[in-house]
Amino acid sequence: MKKTACLFLTVLMVISFLFPASAAGNALQNKFLRQFRVGNGLTGSLVIHGNADPEFCPFLSSVQNAEYSILCFQSEESTQYCIYQPGDSDQTVIIADYCILNGQKYLRSSFTEKEFYHFPDDNHIISLLLGTAEGVNPPVTADILKMIFSEEKDPEISFSTETLEKLIEMWVAGYKPETTIQKEENADPTMTQVFTIPVEDMYQTVIAFLDVVTQNEAAMNYLRNALTEEQVAAYFNPNLRYYYLDAMKKLDLKGSIVFSRTVSTMGKLLNNSLTLPLNTAETGFSSVTLQNDELRKSVLISGPEKVFLIDLPVSLDIHEVEYEHTIHFVHYDKNSESRNNVSLNIDLKKKHEEYNDPDEGISHETDHYKIAIRKDISFIPDTVPADAIADMDSAEGSVDIHYASKMQLSSPTVLEFSCAFAQGSKSFDVAGKITTTSPDKTKSTAPWAFVPCDTDNAIMTNAFTKQDFTDLFDKWTDRIKTEITHTPEEIRQTGAAE
Repeated sequence: MKKTACLFLTVLMVISFLFPASAAGNALQNKFLRQFRVGNGLTGSLVIHGNADPEFCPFLSSVQNAEYSILCFQSEESTQYCIYQPGDSDQTVIIADYCILNGQKYLRSSFTEKEFYHFPDDNHIISLLLGTAEGVNPPVTADILKMIFSEEKDPEISFSTETLEKLIEMWVAGYKPETTIQKEENADPTMTQVFTIPVEDMYQTVIAFLDVVTQNEAAMNYLRNALTEEQVAAYFNPNLRYYYLDAMKKLDLKGSIVFSRTVSTMGKLLNNSLTLPLNTAETGFSSVTLQNDELRKSVLISGPEKVFLIDLPVSLDIHEVEYEHTIHFVHYDKNSESRNNVSLNIDLKKKHEEYNDPDEGISHETDHYKIAIRKDISFIPDTVPADAIADMDSAEGSVDIHYASKMQLSSPTVLEFSCAFAQGSKSFDVAGKITTTSPDKTKSTAPWAFVPCDTDNAIMTNAFTKQDFTDLFDKWTDRIKTEITHTPEEIRQTGAAE
């Protein structure tokens, strides 16, 4: 249980200070990113202290109580983030050298024989996490999830789903719903309709939807913007309709499609959900349910022995200047260790402040993040036994990200960060400082011979299993713990922006 909460905290920490995202209203953050994107490098350092348990959080246990240097190299083709401990060219320990080249991600380390590993795309990673099989066609799982949850719209693509929605309504209207009226005290009556449709009836309708989509140029532009050419050619090709029909029949899906909607007396849609059957033998799950109302949206993937649920606010946008959000997360596997079965309530808060120092001529911006994670079984699906969710200590964390720079556009921008997290008796804190600087200065700062990302000899991981990645990660963390230089507790990262 601690392991899962620890993972959430670690991910938040890494994303917060190594990969800041542009946000509206954050002028200095935008300046920092703009300077970086136009060819500047980054240089800095960080210190990590803590007492994380190696059994429940091996990564933090390995890297804690140590000081690190940070460099980022920029070129026209690639960006490389390096975290290392200084030394001469033979003694420098490269903890991680993360490279992005033409959208592809690579990673090497002194603890993995210094070879670059070519990481698979998001679809493969999500498939491994969900335990699903993607087959031989280009995977699309991650892209579908992004399309479902993304609120961002391309202003140049005026795609409307009205035609599809009307087609779906006409199709669903052909089935008799089970209708119930809810009358609660001090509340307006509502009507819920539940349509149960045999899955075999869906096949011809999907083909009809395909014809509507492929004949709608705006719809195809939307898909081309969201998916790769290979994915569009494989899944939205009108010449393959007979192949699609045959493939759907071979899925051997069991069960029915269930569409539910609740409306007010005035006809306002209050809630809707769609449940689709899945092939249990192939995926380990028997159904996926997409649900949303005025405030929240969720995806529930469930099976006879496994359940995955994520429930988010409709208004969730982590790039907002300030926010307060709650996320619900459930992972249950009957055959997994009990500590890995979690039902979490995750509270996220962000506050923003900015001010100018006229004496020094420096502008400042600070974002304050807080996260609280606790066990909460109030929203677990009925198929998950409450006693299968192990007890856990609540976890809390905070992240402060401070930007400072003089008014001139060419003045370097300083990013200072501090993080503190605690769960039960375990805790850790991180503090560091990164500054934008010229590429020449960045490379001259490196105490080793700079090695560009080598794509020709990179080790491909697109066929790696979940266990392969686990073994590689375990090897990496075990060697970090014993082969890096650890620092005394009293050494802390300090210093104000200049």
